[in-house]
Amino acid sequence: MLWTRGVAARETLSYLDRRGIDAEPALFAAGLSRHELSRDDVGLSVASQYRFLELAATEANDLLLGLHVAAEMDMRAVGILFYLTGSSRTVSEALENLAHYTATAPGPPPAPQRTPGGMSVLPRANGLQSQIRSWFIP
Repeated sequence: MLWTRGVAARETLSYLDRRGIDAEPALFAAGLSRHELSRDDVGLSVASQYRFLELAATEANDLLLGLHVAAEMDMRAVGILFYLTGSSRTVSEALENLAHYTATAPGPPPAPQRTPGGMSVLPRANGLQSQIRSWFIP
């Protein structure tokens, strides 16, 4: 069985709640619960998440529900920084992608964090794009 972090299901549930759309029938039919979706540390089966998203679109009478949910999401919730670096062919390209993202990301800067290996994760900050470029990119 394949598992997912369930970000799409959580974001969709939040979207439905904000619009007053009853998500309980879709959750029940997909074999999910609000409790499961309230916990970030619990994985979901890919099949259950997919079924919930299908049923939620029907319940909301919105064939483009996925696009509408994505338009309101904070992409940091899906690990966009990992994607930006992991999809890059070189370190230089990864830093360029990070610099571009930090210049365009909405909202307040995330708090600085350290990885388990002791590496610092740079927060978004004014001027970070040019600072990264000046350090690493010729």
